[in-house]
Amino acid sequence: MADSIATVSIEEDDKGLFWVELDGSDHKKGPFETEELAAEAARDLIEGFSIALANHLLGANQ
Repeated sequence: MADSIATVSIEEDDKGLFWVELDGSDHKKGPFETEELAAEAARDLIEGFSIALANHLLGANQ
């Protein structure tokens, strides 16, 4: 089994704004003025991904 199923990264652009990206996809959120706001968005993205995965797995087992 893989160590992780998704990786989220926070990157700063040349304007000093932060972007959150679900690695391996085109899903990108931002811009955020602070790294703290980007981290909060990253947590929300991970939580949403986890819920969607759980719902998918529960549906597959029924």
